[in-house]
Formats: sequence, C-alpha cells, structure tokens
Amino acid sequence: MPRSERQSSPGRAATRGFTLVELLVVLSIIGVLASIIFPVLARAKDRAYLTQCTSNARQIGIAVKLYMQDYDDYFPYARTVDSGGSLAEAPTLKTVLESYVENSQIWQCPSWLAEHGALLAPSRSMWRSYDSTYGYNAFPDWPDSLCGKSLSAVPNPAAVPEVWCASGSAHSGINAEEWAAGASGAVNVCYVDGHVKLYRGTLVEFTNQVRQKTGK
Repeated sequence: MPRSERQSSPGRAATRGFTLVELLVVLSIIGVLASIIFPVLARAKDRAYLTQCTSNARQIGIAVKLYMQDYDDYFPYARTVDSGGSLAEAPTLKTVLESYVENSQIWQCPSWLAEHGALLAPSRSMWRSYDSTYGYNAFPDWPDSLCGKSLSAVPNPAAVPEVWCASGSAHSGINAEEWAAGASGAVNVCYVDGHVKLYRGTLVEFTNQVRQKTGK
C-alpha cells in the first residue's frame, strides 16, 4: 500500500499535542486543587500533632502518679528555678521519671519537632536544660507549686496544673506566669487529677488557675 494511503486510512486518529492554552488551563486547575488540598492536609497534621501532644502530657501525668505511689504520695522534687532565675540543684523531671516511662519520645512535642527539627531551638536555652518540651509545676514562687509537696496539700487536684506543653516557651519572665502557645497554637495542660485540657490562643496565663489571655 502506498505511503499516502496508509496515512489516510480510516480509524487511524491523528496525534496532536496540547496547545498552550490547554496546558495553561490544566496548570490552573492543578493550582486550584493544591490551594484547597494543602490547607486541609496542614490542618489534619496539626490535629494529629495536638492529639499526640495530649497523649504525651497524659502519659507524663501517669508517670508522676506512679512515682508518687512509690514515695508516699509526694510529688517529684525535680529541677526548678529560684527567685533569682538560677536553676536549682535538682534532677530534671525527665530524669526523675526515667524508670516510670517506657517511651522517651513522650518528652518531645511533635509540633515542635516538626517546626524546628530538634528538641529545642538554640534560643530556648532554659528549656534545653530541662531536656523536654513539657514543663512541670515546680516554680517556688507559684502559689500552687508541686515540687516536693504531698498530695494531701493539694485541696483541689482538678484545678491545679501539673504538666503542660511548653514548646512555645516564650515565658514572659522567670517569675511571671505567662506562656506562649506551642507550634500548633495551643497548650495541653495535665492537671493533678489526671485530666488533660487543651487551651487555644496565643498566650496562656498560669496563676491559681490556668486561663487564656485572649479571653476565649
């Protein structure tokens, strides 16, 4: 069969490429889909981080209770700061609870690790000394400090914070009670009675009770 006849045979579709306009339309559709999907994925990731952070705080709270069972219901005497801002000579809470914690990863907030790729950023020197992104209610100037205290001295365990995620670590001062929210824009607080509450907002204030400075 001659070449010209083969090329014009019925049923043989002619092949053509995308035009520039068609290519631009496809790219614009991909861009729109990406703008919709990426925020959804980011929110899902944040929710997963917060869920894990809540679990971490609860597990640390359980470890504190296990410690107290072995020490006549006394809270751990763990590292804190004195009124001058110096670290007291005491082990970190992580060190004290080492034998009560099976998974060492609970000391690291997943949202902090995702943002900084390390346990603590260089500017967070105070929290690096704690070797954890979770704080412990052990500051002596706080009215409800738990460091070395007996459980019987806590009249309302459901209202006193025990452990919280301090990954934001923008403390307004050594003896102040205001803490910035973590990388996911929230703070998980584990209370003495074992329940964990999530506080959303840019700043959380620790006084006799925990409240959000935003008032929300």
